[in-house]
Amino acid sequence: MKIAFIIERPGFLKGFGPVIDSALGRQWLVEIWYGPMMGFPRSPRPLDAKVLRNLDLPDSWNGKVAVREFNEIEELPRLGQDHSIEAIFS
Repeated sequence: MKIAFIIERPGFLKGFGPVIDSALGRQWLVEIWYGPMMGFPRSPRPLDAKVLRNLDLPDSWNGKVAVREFNEIEELPRLGQDHSIEAIFS
């Protein structure tokens, strides 16, 4: 299975961490997508993508989790199709 996590804020990574660990334990392919998130009603201000670029992912995820950046919310459906994502968590 191939899944993706949309990260709206750096703290989301902490919340998704156990789910990502479990998915990796099942040999699933995992991607993390991040971007400015303009247009999401839940996000009162755009995410500073530089903060996410500098996140320290756990060592256990090295080489196992793909990280992709997007610029516009409209790119998300294409990302899902281009990378054959079966489930997206947000």
